[in-house]
Amino acid sequence: DFTGRDEVGVLAREIDRMMARVAESRRQLVDQSFQAGFAELAKGVLHNLGNAMTPIEVRLSKVRARLKAAPVEDVERAVAELRTETVDTARRADLEEFLRLAGEQLAMTVRALEEDVSVISRQTGIVHSALSEQMRSTRNEHVIEAVRLPDLLAQSLEVVPDCARQRLVIESDRSLSDVGVVNIPRTVLRLVLQNFIINAADAVGELGKSRGTFRVAAELRCAEGQEQLYLHCSDDGVGIASGNLERVFEKGFSSKSKETNFGIGLHWCANAVGALRGRVWATSDGAGRGATLHVCVPLASRAGVSIIKAA
Repeated sequence: DFTGRDEVGVLAREIDRMMARVAESRRQLVDQSFQAGFAELAKGVLHNLGNAMTPIEVRLSKVRARLKAAPVEDVERAVAELRTETVDTARRADLEEFLRLAGEQLAMTVRALEEDVSVISRQTGIVHSALSEQMRSTRNEHVIEAVRLPDLLAQSLEVVPDCARQRLVIESDRSLSDVGVVNIPRTVLRLVLQNFIINAADAVGELGKSRGTFRVAAELRCAEGQEQLYLHCSDDGVGIASGNLERVFEKGFSSKSKETNFGIGLHWCANAVGALRGRVWATSDGAGRGATLHVCVPLASRAGVSIIKAA
């Protein structure tokens, strides 16, 4: 941080520039490693699911064929005819014999279906195990980096689609700078913020506005003997109905328009933050009055954690 014009000043400035380039390369390497690991995990999970789904599809095809071949409608007609008083003795005998034979056939079908169901049950157990393994993997330790929050917001904006980015004015509250450097899993929180920004852009569009505001504020609190980072991400979009404040983080729930399909989902965000021992929640004053998504994560303080420092 020398400002002199002599050889020492020139050398110092060159070293500063070199360190800045090294820090940027290191940040990109962490991001690439995270994405590569994510892709490799997904590849393995999808492979296992594919192997498990093939026998399920085969068995379901057999189940459909057996059910289609079962003489259910004929049995129903025979039973209905036997209930009438106009059936003569010979016809009644024929119907009873048919029901006896149909009963034997249905019994064989049921036994075969029991075997099919048993196989399907075993395969769905494999699917469940694969998904459980993925959930355990998401709880592995993430790379902890020393991060300045304004830089984190800027990095999140880099991966936001232009159509969403152009719909918002991004406001960085002074509190982001006041917090200073924090030790957090940057890659995860970058993806979380990315998704929040995209959701905010969509909420603004749903309200019929051509441009809205997305504001991020931060604070540090101490809870249970550990420092916690709180991020508050507000928009002036369509808002969230009171009954949906918790549902927005449920799997399959979406308040987005059908024309947009960006981001990785608030459900993923909630799971990812939960794996960091944090939490996510939403607040809103109602329809047309915007919404705020809140994130709380504990700051890294465990002994032995390797921290990549901010440039």
